[in-house]
Amino acid sequence: MVRASTAAPSFFNPETIKIGETQGRKPTEGDFVDGGISPFNNPAFQAFMYATLDGYCLNWATGPKKILLVSVGTGATDPTVNRPFLAAENALKSFLSLMDDCASLQEIMLQLISTSPTARVIDRELGDLGNDLLGGNPLLTYLRYNVDLIGEKVKELCPDLQDSKIESLSAMDAPENMEILLKLGELTAESDVNKSQFPSNFDLS
Repeated sequence: MVRASTAAPSFFNPETIKIGETQGRKPTEGDFVDGGISPFNNPAFQAFMYATLDGYCLNWATGPKKILLVSVGTGATDPTVNRPFLAAENALKSFLSLMDDCASLQEIMLQLISTSPTARVIDRELGDLGNDLLGGNPLLTYLRYNVDLIGEKVKELCPDLQDSKIESLSAMDAPENMEILLKLGELTAESDVNKSQFPSNFDLS
């Protein structure tokens, strides 16, 4: 299942899994790919809907003191990095762009309905939505942490890292980058995660 859920198109082959196998019933085979091809590459908003919408039957009460949603990204790739194999595959390039747009929309929606001490600047037009709140009252507390893999941002964390290596960090299928990515994640956590961002009523200790 893990292999299927990480089978990003163009990087890894789909994973075939038999489903619906029960006594007396013939299983069906399905080819599964990374959930990133859906609008929920960042599944945080889907998690919020699952917890609160009546149709899912959990019916959690909303409010910034009742729901704390913490979203941890796997790194925001540098859009300026050239990927030569995409030049002849405009359809795939457009698809990857759509995935990025969907991920941004998830963050916009969550920042629009929440109180968020980690709210990021979406773009120069929208800003961080600090003056926007859908409905007038926040429905949750939202925290988002991610590593920005753009050159100058990585240099701030790892000044000695070579430019060619930084550029390679945007590749999804490069296991040799794991150690560096882990280090970047740890350094980002040290600088960005602050105990004051977590309301005391969510302290489970």
